[in-house]
Amino acid sequence: MVTFDSGGRFGNQLFQYSLARLLAEQIGFELGQQGEWNDTITATPPKPGKRYTNDTVTIVERFDTGNILERKYEKKHYHLRGYWQEAHYYLPNRDKILGFFNEKATAQTDKDNIVMHVRLDDYKEFGKGGTVLNPCYYTDCLEYEIFDELFIITDAPNDDYFNAFEKYNPIFNYGTEKQDFWFLTQFDRIICGNSCFSWWAAFLSNANKIYMPECWIRNSNDIKHDLPFGVVMKAGFVDYV
Repeated sequence: MVTFDSGGRFGNQLFQYSLARLLAEQIGFELGQQGEWNDTITATPPKPGKRYTNDTVTIVERFDTGNILERKYEKKHYHLRGYWQEAHYYLPNRDKILGFFNEKATAQTDKDNIVMHVRLDDYKEFGKGGTVLNPCYYTDCLEYEIFDELFIITDAPNDDYFNAFEKYNPIFNYGTEKQDFWFLTQFDRIICGNSCFSWWAAFLSNANKIYMPECWIRNSNDIKHDLPFGVVMKAGFVDYV
């Protein structure tokens, strides 16, 4: 049996669930628990597998953990503890992971417009100086593109941060978590923020061009963030006191 710690926000939990399910189905074990997110996305039934409850082995994510999909496993109960935010687990297994969820992104994407995701409010106080991306990351991405309208998904649409985008006359689209998530997937070009939320929206989408910041969290020594895919752009951070 394979179980896992489920913590953090929606995007964090998708990483934890997806890796545990990948591992369980790869080694033929039962996935011993379901995801704990709301109705933003729902899981398909996992494959049945063998259930071993004896001798629980906890696999803790560390910087030297290595690829847990490449290990050999015995007839035991394995429990995963960590965030598991490394792209090499997910990119080669994208087709499998798409089958983990009932909902599917639209096949016909919006090719005329572009969308970007910005996480602000809690990131202003995340670590020393905050971990909000410098708006230059987004404007650099936009300079490469020709588009009709710029749509922005964010948790703080009235923030002065968005003065940097005035010339684009952006349209702020915000609703429920579910609405925002699937709205992002509708576009052929997505500029992701340093957030698991937009990473997963882009990953599950049928977009042909995805921009991703090269850096994720400033001053992070305890969580691995190795999530690049698509067009990886240089990115710095805004300093908040």
